[in-house]
Amino acid sequence: MNKTYAAIVLLSAAALAGCSSPTVNTDVRANPTARPHIEQDQRIITDQTLNAYCQIVGVYSKQIGDLLKIQVDVYNSQTEPAQFHYKFEWLDSQGIIVDSPGAIWRVQTIQGGEVISLTAVAPTPDAKDWRLKLQG
Repeated sequence: MNKTYAAIVLLSAAALAGCSSPTVNTDVRANPTARPHIEQDQRIITDQTLNAYCQIVGVYSKQIGDLLKIQVDVYNSQTEPAQFHYKFEWLDSQGIIVDSPGAIWRVQTIQGGEVISLTAVAPTPDAKDWRLKLQG
């Protein structure tokens, strides 16, 4: 009888563990050697629900030849996985949108507690600025 009871308890625990939402534990170097170029950014928040779980924690840029590369780090502060849409838009030196085949809405899933990096490279050297749009 004890073996049957133990088997039921183990199977129940395994089933419950399988149903729980995954979160992400991350390990990073204690003294990082990378020195990213941190961008000053301005955030316009219109969706408080999205902002509650999808938080921008870092914005970085670098030149790759004559093209600008952007990286935006996003953190899911919840324990549940979340899904959102995003797209990068590129602007020329006068603030006019530069046509880009990559300026489409993309779907991203982020696990609870996870930090992900959204990256994009300017489609042309004329692209001097960028805009990231997030949608819940």
